[in-house]
Amino acid sequence: MDKKVKKLLNSGVTIHTALDTKLQTQSKTAVQSKIGVNDIEGALVVIQHHTHELVSLIGGKD
Repeated sequence: MDKKVKKLLNSGVTIHTALDTKLQTQSKTAVQSKIGVNDIEGALVVIQHHTHELVSLIGGKD
């Protein structure tokens, strides 16, 4: 693990997120299933309109 990441995690900082793990998994599956060509990448971003929160973010095939 990167030294900066370790320092951040050990600093006691609290990170709040609106990510929806179920929606994140569905998004990942959708991107992976629709991109069949090896040299094509994709991304998917889902924002809840009423809360303005980012609830899912996927980039690339992996």
